[in-house]
Amino acid sequence: MKTKWMAGFLLSLLIAAPAIASEQVLPLTSTLKITIVENDAFEQFTYYNPKHFAYMKNHRKYTGAQAETAMYNLLAKLNLSENASIEELVHQLQKYGFSDLTRVEIRWLKENHQLHTWVWDAED
Repeated sequence: MKTKWMAGFLLSLLIAAPAIASEQVLPLTSTLKITIVENDAFEQFTYYNPKHFAYMKNHRKYTGAQAETAMYNLLAKLNLSENASIEELVHQLQKYGFSDLTRVEIRWLKENHQLHTWVWDAED
């Protein structure tokens, strides 16, 4: 019985993690655009307040629930904050499956009109 309860609790944490991450970032956000390039492939995650999401993988664009889920899943992997370094963010992305990164670009415009920009290019 205790094992079932623990498994249920852990599952609820995994499901809630994307919501928690987005609740910390998105309410403060006017626009968030994250571009991830791996060799010749790219993914772009975009959020416009209020509650408009877009997701592009290579040249295919998704909107609505699919794009929202993609953004929540990405934010669950990133510890995005004003003080985060690009090296930390790249490391987090690499840790969660983006192993062949060649470029990362993050532009976060907060509701108070502060723009935070991170850009990283792989060394040749």
